[in-house]
Amino acid sequence: MRRSFDREYILREFERIDAGLNSELWIYMIGGGAMALTGIKEATKDVDIIVPGRKDAGRLLSILNSIGYRKVPKPGEEYIKMGASFILENDDGFRWDIFVAQVMRKFIFSEGMKRRATPFGNYKNLKVGVVSSSDIFLFKSITEREGDLEDMLALVRAGIDSEALLQEVETQRKLLGTEVWLTILNAKLAELEDKYDVILPVKERIEEMAGRVYYKFEMIYLLKERDLSMEELEEKAEMSREDLEEAINDLLERKIIKRVKGKFKLISDKL
Repeated sequence: MRRSFDREYILREFERIDAGLNSELWIYMIGGGAMALTGIKEATKDVDIIVPGRKDAGRLLSILNSIGYRKVPKPGEEYIKMGASFILENDDGFRWDIFVAQVMRKFIFSEGMKRRATPFGNYKNLKVGVVSSSDIFLFKSITEREGDLEDMLALVRAGIDSEALLQEVETQRKLLGTEVWLTILNAKLAELEDKYDVILPVKERIEEMAGRVYYKFEMIYLLKERDLSMEELEEKAEMSREDLEEAINDLLERKIIKRVKGKFKLISDKL
């Protein structure tokens, strides 16, 4: 089992990185490392960070290599699924998961996230932003690593801004052009309720959003068999006429289905 590292260890690594920089470099803490820095948890096995662009990542990689970090050849399935651009580890086993602009190939590091981040430390050239608890919660909701649900619970207990969370959900819907991840978020909220009896104020709204995604999946499933008219879909689908029309209109707008001679035809099954 990999060991965990406390706040002091992370701070020493920040100082070593800062010593190697000759100009400003921003990194944003988004996971357990951020929680360790703010005292929400005592230690972490790694730090998850976002850098704005590839050049920033290149500069950070160069410095990490110079102070003894090397690419992890076999990071494990749960880390591969995260889709980090780079994963580096030192001889102590301390690991950096570096994302460039996007996490898990799902969430884009938005201007709102950047704005809500809190500057940390007083280094010469290294600039550290600690992402807000509500945004860390959102990132944790789409990962599958051991302990993520417990981290979400700790974040809730420390206090998260439900309005900011919901606002970012809406932002990501617009940025990504996809909503499948809403079903994952909804499942994590349900798990949080089942296991710890914790219900967020936004749970009902997220559940409603996820429900609409499931309706669209149902439409795709039905249209995979053959083209169907509105009347045929209404007969087969387990939803109200209003929900059916909303799902169809969205799928038409996104060119996932099209109308052909009074029936709906599936063009793509990628929602």
